[in-house]
Amino acid sequence: MLKEIVIRNLRNDIVKGKYRPGEHLGEVSLCRRFNLSRTPIREALRELVKDGLVVIIPNAGARVVKLSKEDVSHIYDMLITIEGAACRLGCPLIKAEQISKLEEYQFLIEGAAGQKNYDLVFNINQQFHRLIVESTRNPYLIQIWQNLFHMVIPFGRFTLSPMVPGQLKATVEEHPEIIEAIKKRNPPAAEFFAKKHMESARKFMFEYLEKYQSDSEDEAEALIKEKYPIRNSDVK
Repeated sequence: MLKEIVIRNLRNDIVKGKYRPGEHLGEVSLCRRFNLSRTPIREALRELVKDGLVVIIPNAGARVVKLSKEDVSHIYDMLITIEGAACRLGCPLIKAEQISKLEEYQFLIEGAAGQKNYDLVFNINQQFHRLIVESTRNPYLIQIWQNLFHMVIPFGRFTLSPMVPGQLKATVEEHPEIIEAIKKRNPPAAEFFAKKHMESARKFMFEYLEKYQSDSEDEAEALIKEKYPIRNSDVK
């Protein structure tokens, strides 16, 4: 479908940084780019809103979601707690075939990372963490994680892309630690490595946010100087 082509291309462009947080996604320019009418473009933008990558502002149009450092911090506080608890509770309950599935997911993540298919990395990574959560057989924890995951989407795709250098490499290296602890049926170790993994993700994400905010301020200052240059007569 035409809509799916637009969704796939825009999602990849946002994740790879072609469109920056807060940037306007004009319908006219998108129509020209994809050689389509406004209908499939609007449908695609609405789907990206559901993904948490785009926000549509009345009378202002669609923009790439802007990440709030405070919101990201609060969400990671919850993620660290939930993911740690899931590994601790699921460790003695998880089945051998589920552990094999975790190893398969890790193999696929490494392959997708090598091919720089960041969207696939994100999707498989989601399945990796979902399997661990579901192994707890705790419906309340599973529901909380599912609700939390929807809040993670706006920045989750960014963390496993070139926009956040280092996080993908850390994911590839840290998942095996979690798997090994689970295989050994060691709940404290599984919880420790899960929390370490999420703390690592928070650190890399904050580095990105600080850089982005700094870049934005530099660009704004440059724009002001260009528009309102200081003349010699202004200097006392």
